[in-house]
Amino acid sequence: MTRNGTGAGAGMPPGSGAAPSGAFSKARTLFLTTSTHVLVDGYGIGLSVLLALLFGRSGRFALVGLILSAFTLATAFAEPFWGRFSDATGRRGAVVGWGLVFASASFCAFGFVPPEGPRAGLLLFLLALAAGAGAGTYHSVATALVNEVTDRANRGLVQGINNAGGSVGRTLFPLALAELAVVLGSPGRAVLPFAAAGVLLGLVTVSAFPIAPHGGPGAGAAHPAQDGPVNRWFLARMGALSFLRTAFFVTAAGFLPTFLVAVRGLDERAMGTVMTLVMATGVLAQPLGGSLSDRWDRGRLLAGLLMGSGAAFAGFLLTEGLWASVALLGLSMFLVLMTFPLLFALMGDEVPRNRLGAATGLVTGAGGLAATLTQATVGVLAQRTSPVLVLLGLSALGILSGWMALGLRSSRSPGGHRAVGS
Repeated sequence: MTRNGTGAGAGMPPGSGAAPSGAFSKARTLFLTTSTHVLVDGYGIGLSVLLALLFGRSGRFALVGLILSAFTLATAFAEPFWGRFSDATGRRGAVVGWGLVFASASFCAFGFVPPEGPRAGLLLFLLALAAGAGAGTYHSVATALVNEVTDRANRGLVQGINNAGGSVGRTLFPLALAELAVVLGSPGRAVLPFAAAGVLLGLVTVSAFPIAPHGGPGAGAAHPAQDGPVNRWFLARMGALSFLRTAFFVTAAGFLPTFLVAVRGLDERAMGTVMTLVMATGVLAQPLGGSLSDRWDRGRLLAGLLMGSGAAFAGFLLTEGLWASVALLGLSMFLVLMTFPLLFALMGDEVPRNRLGAATGLVTGAGGLAATLTQATVGVLAQRTSPVLVLLGLSALGILSGWMALGLRSSRSPGGHRAVGS
């Protein structure tokens, strides 16, 4: 029996509850986690768009930074907690499903807060905390669920497909939210269809992965070991890399809508169009990055992509022409988004299954903590100094994260080198 009370056949992913065929079970898992990723990452960028609609014209960078920090802070603490919970109970599918329901309800309420109300800032801060706590169930738990049903030979590609769901969400939400808010005349009405879809998908996921009695670990060849300790040096370096990369990417993406409106002077529709074009690059970038990592050394590929992304982002900030700067921004986001499946594939290569949720949560939680600190700092500094100069500092974090990836090798990467610290 697996820890979910199911048979221990090679095709059975933990948390699946029932006993469908191996191929169907894997396809179902990938479909539900990828669809959930569409909405979870859509809510994250959608929050930035809503803040731009509410406060972009007034240039309230400090308040925007505070609210974005609340979301990422909640996510940072939720991810290791829910990851550890899913390791202990095997209830990965149920955690992902109920988390999506909670995040969807919080996101829906966010759109109905009047921006000029006396307690609007406090209420938006609390709702951002609630949405982050729900969204924090995804990256540590769902990616562990995907790693459990994939082998080393195609883990990068499968994680790339799963992560491409997040890029679809980040692509669709900015333009759709901005357009609906203009057409319907209310950000609150604009969020309703997305929140309703999230509640429905969350309930379907809970139904597809019923909570089952806790049992022993299942068999399978997807992981280096079913049980055992975690390489602490590997985990520490992965956490540091995640800290720097997420501080760069999440903060840059979070401030881009407000930056485009307040500094570049775009209207709401133009801002939504630019954000859609930029975030659309990840739909191709993440499967491509994952597939390449199955053939090349994951660590070296990771380093090159991150350094290139940081340099391209600096070019975007320093380029005056709109479309030339948007092209550089698109290149920067394309390169950094290629790295997302690489981190999760490395975790699946190196971490025993009984520690996978908690370890993944610590790594992604480190990134969330970094984004929290950086967003608050960038918001205050951009308000008091120059937004361009402050965001230029973020590009250095991207380059530094690439340096951190140098020498980071999976023992199962092509070439067979042991991971750092092993």
